[in-house]
Amino acid sequence: MADGEVLSLITIKNKINVGQKTSTFLNEVGLGELNNHLPLVFKNRKTTTVGIELHHISLRVQLIPFAVDDEAPGHVMILLQDISQYAKLLRESHSTQKRLETLFSNAAVGLAIIDKEGYLKKSNQTWDLLAGIISEADYSKNIKEIVYSVDYLPLIQQMIDLGKGRIKTFRTELRFMDQSKTPRWTDLSLSAMFDEKENDTLFIAIATDINDAKNAQNQLIERERLLDEMNRSKDKMFSILSHDLRNPFSSLIGFSEHIITNFDSLESEQIRNFVSIIHNSAENSFALLENLLDWSRAQRGKIEWQPETLPLEKVVRLAIDQVSTTAEKKEIMILNNINASLVAYFDPNMIGTVIRNLVSNAIKFSHRGSKIVIEAKIENNLIVVSVVDNGKGIPSGNIDKIFSIGHLESEYGTENEPGTGLGLSLCKEFVGINKGQIWVESEEGVGSTFSFTLPLGE
Repeated sequence: MADGEVLSLITIKNKINVGQKTSTFLNEVGLGELNNHLPLVFKNRKTTTVGIELHHISLRVQLIPFAVDDEAPGHVMILLQDISQYAKLLRESHSTQKRLETLFSNAAVGLAIIDKEGYLKKSNQTWDLLAGIISEADYSKNIKEIVYSVDYLPLIQQMIDLGKGRIKTFRTELRFMDQSKTPRWTDLSLSAMFDEKENDTLFIAIATDINDAKNAQNQLIERERLLDEMNRSKDKMFSILSHDLRNPFSSLIGFSEHIITNFDSLESEQIRNFVSIIHNSAENSFALLENLLDWSRAQRGKIEWQPETLPLEKVVRLAIDQVSTTAEKKEIMILNNINASLVAYFDPNMIGTVIRNLVSNAIKFSHRGSKIVIEAKIENNLIVVSVVDNGKGIPSGNIDKIFSIGHLESEYGTENEPGTGLGLSLCKEFVGINKGQIWVESEEGVGSTFSFTLPLGE
């Protein structure tokens, strides 16, 4: 080594004396690592670059062999370069990259990098959870296998537009198939970038789980729809009721007034006929008001469901007794064919109302002198109760809407008995509360069979 000083780089101000052993000096100044490289530099005759980290400085050291007068290399030039600032920046870069990778992995939103063919290049844990990725094999999935089939085509079109630069970003709401293969609503944002390393376009995807919010929104929309439907149903119902209540009361007032005014001149038979009309009008009005009261209480949740295990035949017999007078007037026979040993689990007041309404409906639309049959059987661990008549039947276009208040239409019986259909809506309400279903099978001009189910008695 030449005679001189090593000053600022390693902050040692020892004199370098000619003849001093190089290895000793390098060890003294903290560069002992170079002793391992010097023999190879002499042997290979190649410049070697070594990075050395001291406690206060980072060095880039070049060992350059050279010869005097074209002889074999007998000397090595040692060049020291302070790269502390560069090393610091490199360490900070590595630290920043590590922090970014940590943020990427642990982000609360799903993050993924997707190639232009739709295959995943990289994703974080949240994305994997949303997209149903549970193993390394799942990373071979295409976006087509992750997105719900109905939502795929609109997405792929936007990805094509992104790749061709037609749009810069794209955001939409679509469904991912989660780990249970259930569609789950996600807010997805996509943007494109050119990767110089890959020399290709990649897509950056950000996905946020909005399934709960979307379901809540859909429930709110459904509730608004139901509320609107209920309001329209009530408006129509009250419109029909005002009409159907007005008619019987007009009869009550008109005929009673006629009797009062002309009592002395009327024959006994005439008075009997007028009183009979008044009685029928009062009876129909009372039945209508009774159904209206029950329906209103059910809508407001004021009717408490009190089920019991009871013989069904007993409840049917009581309902028949309540409408027997009306049946006798039309000379209609009601047959109770239900086995006395058959028991069901139901609220007797509600189901009594259902049977009474169905039988009253059958009487109204049956021809004079005909018969109505009430029967029950066990099917699929349920009791099926049926009320069968041979009346005028129901037009096929009305069958699907006959239990709906929103489609109430005034219908008249075989002898012009008035009605609104409110009783059938009440039947559907009460059967539903009792864990059953109700339906009708009918042929116009032949008759109808109204049926409903009840749970078997325990």
